[in-house]
Amino acid sequence: MDTMKKLLTILLLAPLLLAVVILAPRSAVAAEVTPAGLRTEHLVDPVGLDAAEPRFSWRMDDPAQATGRAQSAYHVRVASSKELLESGQADLWDSGKVATNQSQLIPYAGKPLASNNEVYWKVRLWTEDGTATPWSTPARFTMGLLEASDWKGPWIHHPDAATQQHIWFRRNLTLEEPAQSALIHIASLGYHELFINGEKVADHHLAPAASRLDKRVLYLTYDIAQLLQPGENTIAIWHGPGWAQYRFFETKPSLRIQMDATLADGQALSLASDASWRCAVSSSQNNGGWRYANMGGEQIDARLHHDDWNLPNFDDSQWQAAAERDVDVTLSAQMMEPTRVIKTIPAQSVARYDDGWRFDMGENFTGFLKVDLRGLSEGDEVLIQVANREGEVEDFHQRALFFSAGEAEETFRHRFNYIAGRYVTITGLKTEPRTEDVTGLALSTDVRRTGSFTSSNALFNRIYEADLWTWRANLTEGFTADCPHRERLGYGEVAFACAWGIAFPNYDSSAL
Repeated sequence: MDTMKKLLTILLLAPLLLAVVILAPRSAVAAEVTPAGLRTEHLVDPVGLDAAEPRFSWRMDDPAQATGRAQSAYHVRVASSKELLESGQADLWDSGKVATNQSQLIPYAGKPLASNNEVYWKVRLWTEDGTATPWSTPARFTMGLLEASDWKGPWIHHPDAATQQHIWFRRNLTLEEPAQSALIHIASLGYHELFINGEKVADHHLAPAASRLDKRVLYLTYDIAQLLQPGENTIAIWHGPGWAQYRFFETKPSLRIQMDATLADGQALSLASDASWRCAVSSSQNNGGWRYANMGGEQIDARLHHDDWNLPNFDDSQWQAAAERDVDVTLSAQMMEPTRVIKTIPAQSVARYDDGWRFDMGENFTGFLKVDLRGLSEGDEVLIQVANREGEVEDFHQRALFFSAGEAEETFRHRFNYIAGRYVTITGLKTEPRTEDVTGLALSTDVRRTGSFTSSNALFNRIYEADLWTWRANLTEGFTADCPHRERLGYGEVAFACAWGIAFPNYDSSAL
């Protein structure tokens, strides 16, 4: 009897409960919806854009994944500081409510932006039923140098170094106040790494991305405000030739630098490349002749290295003054993801091989090798060779040399070159190596993966992942190349087939 009463009660109340659900306001549901994934010119919080009217994109996140969710309008606010934006003051642009479902590449339409501007923005949305979402978390970007005249100094280079040599540049700077803001822009014919007071800035490698160096050079912008300190500072750059300089354009390694800062007391400070910079040949260089100068070959002489070369207290009085030169190219901001280490690959095995040792990395990859060395005497020479196929010692002249300084423990690691292969043969060792002595650092343009495929067929799944890994291995410098060790050219079938088959379905390739 009790069961029948309960069932009857449920049947009588069901229509009422259904009516409550149908008639309930949808604001509670809409409150779950938020704008997310804010991007400027396809990038997350980019530093150094040279688009005068940058474009904004976002998506609408609904954790409940309710059907029918859609944007019906947006409202963008843009301000010159995070504090102004959070207080509701959009001193650069307030779009007001714009009725549209568009959420990609909305062009900035506010006050003209200037070089080195720091900009913050946020967005809120209205859903299909007219309910407003909360404001998004603020996004940030900075402007690069919009005018050629913003570059105040000339290109500089080492006055008499050979093209294959890697060069150290440094410039001391005294600050009386902390830096409130500081952006440094670096254009390089060849690769560069930036150091502030001995600390490497940014986690990327092989910068800048590839371009046709006789016509256009990409520059990178670094935010260094937090790395500068009151008192003595050193801005240092390790510079090396790029692969394309040997094979095609024969341009000379050169740098152009522009730093613009504002100190805590409001004082403006500008520093540019010129003959006041000091330079010296570093402890590394590209290895090999012209044709194969960048085929994975790098030479390091540990006897020539100075650990403190990029610190303020280093004595550079014996270094040379940088030489100035004119370079007739267009400078453009690198508005794409940089090259980063995307995977660390430990060697899987090591065995005796002729008069050396053969390491099997377990998989083919493109990137750097890190080799830990022990028990060498000063001047000992270690040869490192790389091959694609088992049984081969070297292909495409991928060989590196290391000259020991006689330290108990030393390390070889590529800096401005990279290898592509699986098998590493090392000769010249005096102690039996361990498997863990060799590590691969796989490099690729750091695009975000967005797609995936899986099936009940294990072979299909392996083929799919091999395709993706092959593409990543040929994407080291901002474009899809034919191969990562020989020609490194972007042929038509490579760009077209890889774009439609791999890049677009599986990765966010919008900035590439």
